[in-house]
Order: sequence, then structure tokens, then C-alpha cells
Amino acid sequence: MKRGITALLLLVFAIAWFGNLGLRKLAHPDEGRYAEIPREMVATGDWVTPRLNDLKYLEKPPLQYWATATAYELFGFSEWTARLWPALTGFLGIIMTWWVGRRLFSPSVGMYAALVLVASPYYVAFAHILTLDMGVAFLLSSAMFTFLLARHPESSEAARNRWMLATWVAMGLAFLSKGLIAFVLPLLTLTIYSALKRDMRVWHGMGWASGLSILGIIGVPWVILVSRANPEFLGFFFIHEHFARFTSSLHSRTGPFWYFIPILALALLPFLPAAYAGLRDAFARSRQRPDCFDPKLFLAVWCAIVFVFFSVSQSKLPAYILPMMPAIALLIGQAFTRSEGERMQAWLVPLGLFTAAVYLGLTEGMEAWNAKSSNYHLYESFSHWLETGAGLVIVGAIFSLILFRRWGAMASVASLAISLFVAAQLAVIGFETLSPLHSAYAAAQQIRRSRPDITVFSVRMYDQSLVPYIDRTVTLVDYEGELHLGIQAEPWKVVSSPDPFYSQWNALADAWAIMTPKTFDELVQSGFRGTVAFRDTQRVLVRKRG
Repeated sequence: MKRGITALLLLVFAIAWFGNLGLRKLAHPDEGRYAEIPREMVATGDWVTPRLNDLKYLEKPPLQYWATATAYELFGFSEWTARLWPALTGFLGIIMTWWVGRRLFSPSVGMYAALVLVASPYYVAFAHILTLDMGVAFLLSSAMFTFLLARHPESSEAARNRWMLATWVAMGLAFLSKGLIAFVLPLLTLTIYSALKRDMRVWHGMGWASGLSILGIIGVPWVILVSRANPEFLGFFFIHEHFARFTSSLHSRTGPFWYFIPILALALLPFLPAAYAGLRDAFARSRQRPDCFDPKLFLAVWCAIVFVFFSVSQSKLPAYILPMMPAIALLIGQAFTRSEGERMQAWLVPLGLFTAAVYLGLTEGMEAWNAKSSNYHLYESFSHWLETGAGLVIVGAIFSLILFRRWGAMASVASLAISLFVAAQLAVIGFETLSPLHSAYAAAQQIRRSRPDITVFSVRMYDQSLVPYIDRTVTLVDYEGELHLGIQAEPWKVVSSPDPFYSQWNALADAWAIMTPKTFDELVQSGFRGTVAFRDTQRVLVRKRG
């Protein structure tokens, strides 16, 4: 009976988790980019060299591209299949955290940790946005968790060997997902942990020979194949995309050292006291029982390494600290388990209400910031979704107090977590109201009504949400952006300046051109002619016939 109820709850959760993946248009730039590269793999049959708009795109390894291309092959292209990999890995990350918490600590720690991830709008949102970050977060967390299971004192020697092999497999797949951080972050964690414990035995029993062989089997074949097809790959991928990105502001993604502090605070807002308590306890006990492996200290060191590593990096994006979320969720679960009672409830209800107030404040701030914008009505519509979610969080916080008095701490935390999860899902769904700003879907529908062989020019811009919807690539005009490497390798595929574009445009009997309103006005003044087929505040689509 209990298993049946658990299975039913898991089914309901899965429907709620995956059900809204197709309710939003793909957004520029990330979602368009990571939907298009797998589409081109399927269209061309080349699964070795990633291409974006038919130009080499060697910035990232191919694991997620392969997974998404496989989903396209099985189910066809759609927003749902495009977002399936991050959603699936995010979902499995919650299940894995729950299960590992049960094995390492106790059933209550596993359940609390899972609820923390369910309650985090940060975690939930990035599981429903098409980027590479949730996939690599899942794989890095898998490597960390399987390593902890391999060190568990109750595991048999055979089980320890199996878990250690799983650690190496996860690291290899993480490399194929996002590169060298798959090795750097675990090695830094092992180094700091062994220094704090003054114990080098953590490096023993790693199965180095078999582990390095596994890494080679997983990662080396693609590196060899892509290097043979693209001689520039090794220098670009390992130097430009790793060391230069980490040490310089090359990609204009800089931020202050404290960049991730407010992001982490928002990610864990109702549970911040528990997070602090969990981390403090783990580090405070670092000198106790030096002869025993301490999984809590290892989790805390992992969190610290991920946070500090990306804080020091000159390249910062909000999703970069996702790999610390499952680990810190387990530490929060530990703190909850030790603090069950009035003290824990004293944390939850006020912080739940404060979380709702913060969300309402951010909503009002967004509206005020865009009050003079011609798109204010779109932000106003989006704010209604956010306000509804904030109201649900208030209800959830109040119910958590009622449930605590009647059914205890777990029911109380579950009430707040469910309300936060629904609020996050409403925000994800409501983001569709902003799709005219972030997606070229409407313009793409105009192009799709024409013949598939008509040339489409993209002038001084590259809206990455356009190409997946028109099922073809575009001819770039006077634009490079992140496609600089691909354009250098195959310059004949683009139009480098306006004059050749005018010549080609005038020579064609039928063609499309998409550009920003500013560019359109400039070209019209230079004699450019065509019929405006679609226009909004972000883009103008022009048709030439005859």
C-alpha cells in the first residue's frame, strides 16, 4: 500500500514537472542555440562536429546535443523535446538526492533534501530552461554522490568498487557535457578535504588505473574525431574556452566576487538558516575522528569549492553554481533532522512569508523598471503570474504552521515546498507572455509559409530562436558574435558587409531578410527596398518578390 502511494505521488510529481515543457516558445539566445545544434546534427547526419547555423561551433562538448538529437529522432522537434534533457536531469537529480540521503544518513534527511530542491525556484527554473547547466550539475553531483557511497562504511568491497567505477563514468560524461570542470572541481574538493582532515587516505582506493581508462574510453574518441575533422579544435576548446574564459573577460560575462551571493540567497531563501547550520556543523567537526571518512564535511567542501571557483572566475552566469545545490540540500536535510521541533518551525513560517514578500518586491521592481517601455503591457501580464505564485507561497507558509501542529515537521516542510514549486512553475509558464521580446516564433511562422528553398538573410543580428522554427539556416550579413570561429573557418558561408548583401538581395526574385528596427531604418535610408511582412519592437522581417 505504501509503495503504491509513493508511486502515485511520484507520477503526479512527474506530470507536474514535465507537463509544461512545451508551453513556452524557445527564447534567444540559449534556448535557440541549444535547440538548433541538435537539429542540425539530425539534418546533416554529422554528430561529431557541432554546428550552429551551419557554422562550426566548438565551444562545448556534444553530450547534451546528442541527447536532444536523439529525442528529435524519436519524438520529432518541439519545445518539449528540446527541453527534455535539462528537465530529465533535473528530475533525476531530485530522485538521486533523496535516495543518496537515505543511504548515507537517514530517510528523513533524504526526504528533506529532496523537498529543498523541489522548493528552490532557482533549481526548478533551470531544469525547465534549455541550457547545458542542469545536465552538468546532475552529472557532477552523480560523481560526488557515488564517491560518497563508495566510502560508506556499510558498503561491501564489491559495492565500493562498483560505486567508484560509477564515479569515473559520471566524471567522463560530465566532461562530455561541459569540459574540464568535470575533473577540476572533484580534484580541488579532494585536495581541500584531505588537507582539512590531514588525511591522505581519501586518495586511496580510487581505482586510478581503471578510472583513467574509463575517462579515456568515454572522452577521448570524440576528441580525436572532432580534432581530425577540425584541426583548430584543440587550441580553441582547451585554451580559449577554458583557460581564457576563466582568467579573462573575453565573453563579457564578468561580475564582482560577490556575484553569486544574492543568487544563492534567492535559491535557498526559506532555508538559509538551515543551510548555515548545516555548513557550520560540517566544518566545525572537521577535526573530529580523523580516522573516519566524513561525508558531511566532504559535501560542505564541495559546496565551498563550487562557489569559490566560479566566484573567482572572470566568466560568470547565474546557473554556474547549480552543481552545489544537491549537496547543500543534503546539509539542509541534516540540519532539519537535528532541529525538528519549534526551532525549525520558527525558521520556516517567517522565512516563507519573507520569501513571498521578496518575490512580490522583485515583481514590483520589474514593473517599475519597465514602466516607460513600449512593452510594459507584456511585463504587466507576466507580473500577474508572479503575484499569483507569491500568494500561493503565503498560503503554503500559513498551512505549514497548521500542518506542523497536526502532523509534524515533514508535512510542514512539504507544504512550503509544494507552494514554492507551484510558484516556480507558474513563473516558468507565465514567461510565455514575454515571448514577443525573447522569441522570433511569430516571424518564423511567416517564413514557414513560403518555399523552403528561399534564402533568408539575417542582417547585423542573429536571433537564435528563429532558425529552429524555420527548419533551415540563414545567411548572416555583417555579423559575427559568438560565431567568429565558424566564420573564420568557412567565410564563404556569410556576407561580410552591406554592399554584397545589396547585390544579392537585388538579384534574387524572392528572399527574406530579418533585422532589428534600427538596422531596418538605416538600410531604408540607404535605398534598401522590400515589403515588411512582420514587425515588433525587437525585429523586422522583410520580403522581396520580383
